[in-house]
Amino acid sequence: MHTNRNTKALAALRLAVGVLFLIFAEYKVVGTQFTLGGGFQYWINRFLTDGAYLFMIPVLRGFVLPHGTAIAFLVAYGELAIGLALTLGILVRAASITGFIYMMTLLFASNYP
Repeated sequence: MHTNRNTKALAALRLAVGVLFLIFAEYKVVGTQFTLGGGFQYWINRFLTDGAYLFMIPVLRGFVLPHGTAIAFLVAYGELAIGLALTLGILVRAASITGFIYMMTLLFASNYP
C-alpha cells in the first residue's frame, strides 16, 4: 500500500493533537483538584472576569456554574475520550468534530479580544 506525504502528515497531526488532549486530560482525570476541588469553577469565574464573549456570559453564569461539578467531569472525561480516539485512530471524524466544538467553546468562553 502506497502512502503519500499528505496522508502521513495528517496522521502525524492527528497523533500530536490526540497526545495534547491526553496530556491535558491526565491531570483532570487522575487528580481531584479540577473536578471535585473547585478547579473548574475557578477557571469559569476567571473567564467571566478576564473576558468571555458577551453571548457566553449568561451561559457560563446561568448553566455552567450551577452544574459545575458535573460539567467538570464531562470536560475531564471528554478530553480523555477525544485524546484516546485521535491517538488510537478510533472514530476519528467524530472525535475531530467533538474536539473542534470543544475548542471553539473554550475560545468563546475565555478569549474575548
